[in-house]
Amino acid sequence: MLAWAYARAGRTAPRLFEEISRASAPLVVDMDARSLAKLMWAFARAGELKPEMLKIVAKAITPQVGFIIYIYILYIYSFIYINIYIYIYIYIYI
Repeated sequence: MLAWAYARAGRTAPRLFEEISRASAPLVVDMDARSLAKLMWAFARAGELKPEMLKIVAKAITPQVGFIIYIYILYIYSFIYINIYIYIYIYIYI
């Protein structure tokens, strides 16, 4: 939140953002999507978004995104599967 507050106020503090980047790197994996988005927004707004930070964030969210896509595919598959049974039932019994 400190990074967000500085960025929102339009203050530049390169050393602060460097330290926040260094301290938050191991914690990125455990952050929820909202906190991660606020952190990335703060770095981008302050002009302190570095490629190293983007790589860390990309590695952290890849499993989450992969899991979300997997769940979405299962949802679509189950929807199609249920519709097939409904069509078969309608065809046979109606």
